[in-house]
Amino acid sequence: MAVERSELIRKIGEIRWVARQNLEKAQIFLNEIEIKKPEFIRPGQQDPYDPVVIANNLIIPFLVSVIEEYFRALFVFLLSHDRKKLSKFETILINKKDRLKILEGTLTREEAIARKLKFQKLKEIYKNFKEIDCRLEISKFLSLPPKNGNRTAHDLFAYLINKRHDLIHGNSIDKSYTQAKAKQDLEEIITGINQVNMEILQIYALESSVNPKIPDKSSSRK
Repeated sequence: MAVERSELIRKIGEIRWVARQNLEKAQIFLNEIEIKKPEFIRPGQQDPYDPVVIANNLIIPFLVSVIEEYFRALFVFLLSHDRKKLSKFETILINKKDRLKILEGTLTREEAIARKLKFQKLKEIYKNFKEIDCRLEISKFLSLPPKNGNRTAHDLFAYLINKRHDLIHGNSIDKSYTQAKAKQDLEEIITGINQVNMEILQIYALESSVNPKIPDKSSSRK
């Protein structure tokens, strides 16, 4: 993969920053719910229909979408720096609208491919990255022992994805999913993203040191 360490750090840092900004939106939403909680609660209100409980649960699909978009953006970046791997995705049919955008320069081929791939399940995410590079063992990165808490990032992501499915397809409201749990999940998602970023840096930073960039003439002048 021909990518400079500085470029790698900058780009995956940007992808992480976008994810963090989106998670901060969720944090603000939860804080607003906490402030207005007294207005929502009515005497004798049944727990399953408690607006606070519902609001906490509705955060889950948003958290999953942040995870999904993080991995999609990371996939696009890594694929764009190893264009030889594009041949592995030749069987993916890009629709007419996206082909036109590619010709216009408003969409890259890598982005069009990522649109067609699925990032909603962990096994699909793992498979997509292994197609780029067998060293991109996202499942392994997310399964590293947690520094704080008892669950790995893999366990957290799997939990949230399952909860999202139950909520959307089964109308299942989890009364035990409190604001404290939601806020903890926000922090642990960032921890999981950091783990992935660090592992990717370790993989490709070694390549950069083995194949250092040849300085241009201007940088060698004194």
